[in-house]
Amino acid sequence: MNIQERMKNGQLFTDHDSNYPEEAAALARARQRGKALCYEINRLHPDDLDGRKFLMKQLFESMGDHVWMEPPIHMSYGSNTTVGNNVYINFNLTVVDDYKVTIGNDVMFGPNVTIAVTNHPVHPEMRKEGGMFALPVVIEDGVWIGR
Repeated sequence: MNIQERMKNGQLFTDHDSNYPEEAAALARARQRGKALCYEINRLHPDDLDGRKFLMKQLFESMGDHVWMEPPIHMSYGSNTTVGNNVYINFNLTVVDDYKVTIGNDVMFGPNVTIAVTNHPVHPEMRKEGGMFALPVVIEDGVWIGR
């Protein structure tokens, strides 16, 4: 089973699996793209709302209407995250989106929220190889997440 299949099935994977060098390289490029887009968003002037919206549409897999985001934002990929309509994202949102993150409509995030789909085994012997697993996160319509 390749990396993506193991992710989809909730099985342990590493994103640097030497058995699948092309897939691992593609994941590394996608992560780098997401980090670069976050960097660009985070360094925009606060008045450059059009620039922010343009970059957000590139970052997310899909983005609905009336999405407001206060930078900074940090994401593993961005391309694994979908954002619905009427979403408010306060500053310092961190999304570890190694796998699917779905944000519904009318969702609000307070400051300093972290969403992580990825985790590591509890047993120390199983962590030695760097294995992790990822499960999808779905934030339903009308949710407010604060810290």
